[in-house]
Amino acid sequence: MGAISSGLHSALLSQLGALDAVLPIEPEAGGTAAGGPKALARAYGAAEVITARLACDPATCQVSLGRIRGLDGASLWAGSFSVPIEKPYGMPEAVLGYLKSAYPDRPVRGRSRLDVRAEDYKEYLRLDEEFDLRRGEKIPLEQTLARLAAIRRSSPRFMGAYLLEAYIISDQYRSSRRPEDLERLLAVLRQARALDPADPRPLFVTIDAAMLGNRLDQADEPLRELERLQPGDARLLAQRARVLDKRGDRKQAIALMTEAVHQQPSWHHLFWLADFEYKTGNVQGARGHLHQLLARSPGNYKGESLLAQLELYSGSPERAAELYADLVQRSPQYGELSNLGLAQFLLGRFAEAGQSYRKAVALQPRSSLAVLNLADATLLAGRGPEAAALYSQAIRLAGEDPSAGSDWQLASVRAQSLAHLGKRDEAVAAVQEALRLAPDNPEAAYEASVAYVLLGDQASALYNAGRALRLGYAPRWFSFPWFAPLQGSPEFRALLTPPRP
Repeated sequence: MGAISSGLHSALLSQLGALDAVLPIEPEAGGTAAGGPKALARAYGAAEVITARLACDPATCQVSLGRIRGLDGASLWAGSFSVPIEKPYGMPEAVLGYLKSAYPDRPVRGRSRLDVRAEDYKEYLRLDEEFDLRRGEKIPLEQTLARLAAIRRSSPRFMGAYLLEAYIISDQYRSSRRPEDLERLLAVLRQARALDPADPRPLFVTIDAAMLGNRLDQADEPLRELERLQPGDARLLAQRARVLDKRGDRKQAIALMTEAVHQQPSWHHLFWLADFEYKTGNVQGARGHLHQLLARSPGNYKGESLLAQLELYSGSPERAAELYADLVQRSPQYGELSNLGLAQFLLGRFAEAGQSYRKAVALQPRSSLAVLNLADATLLAGRGPEAAALYSQAIRLAGEDPSAGSDWQLASVRAQSLAHLGKRDEAVAAVQEALRLAPDNPEAAYEASVAYVLLGDQASALYNAGRALRLGYAPRWFSFPWFAPLQGSPEFRALLTPPRP
């Protein structure tokens, strides 16, 4: 049953993409919507929804497909067929045949035939199901990758195996930050693109990989190719906007993402627009778009996480702690654990913060930011020597990261850690690099003020504190012990005093 379900999902995505002028949107984890096809269409900004139902007995599964209009839920087409449970490899061609009936005016483009041996397809479905069930856990992936490599050797023209391998290596790279994992990912994607140049899926994943590894020059060519294959696609606008955001051109990124939202007001486009606005200090705009997102997709994990982040930096830390505790209970992911620790840290609950940070480090042991956060909590818990060792570890990890030199956060981690260790010249160079890479980012301004006050440069600390406050940071962020040298400054007190109405 699990293999049939996984095979149906995979077949629908690949075969919808084979139809000319049909642009499938895969529902993402955390963004599912309750309430049926109309709610799903609303969450993803889709004109239509393809429904699929399975009814299985011990020998066969009856598959029922439907084409539903998103606006009003009207049925546009329906069809059904049977699949033997022991022969799921017949699914994709059956799906394509019925989809051609559902969309008789859309010719097939690119490679639509499933070119894979039966036993390889069954193994692929098992691996896909295993990966989906264990996504987000800290698990060894090399055995899974070895099994996928065997499928690719046996069925070298099967696109599904290449894409699943790319998704798995992406997860591995997020945790390992090893350059060889990034090279391995890009090599698999080059092979996938060569396999079927008309398939847009490897192009989208290649752009994601370029952003993940801060190799933004490698995003330009697949963006141009997507423009040729799918001109005007809202998802292409969104990808261009994300690359521009990575390059620091947030004004143009917001303009493009706003247009993507206008064309397709899906939850993920609203999420990225809110994220860009938040990064430029437009907290009100970000909050408004997040409320739109959650109206379209109630309970959306990523939307609620970003809303909790707004509470953390510009609202109520108590509320942020509640929101993150709920998110971590639902799914203990790295980002949410880190921010739960940050909320606890802000509330002075340093022992609890340390526990959350240790769980985050366990998920991503090579994250220099996670180690820095743990070092800060350890220091304020009164364990100075242990904290110093962690600051040194954070400096080493930031320097070893493949994105070092192009990621402001890595430079900021180094700046703060070096400042805590009293390494003045290196810290100043690092903080200046972070500000150069993220000149309008409120977090970068705040973290620069932390580094400068630790170094005893009160003028620079005050200047960057003022910038962080103007960009949306709440005054409570300046209550930590390392800001004690500024407490006697009238200018500092004036910064923290809200203007009279």
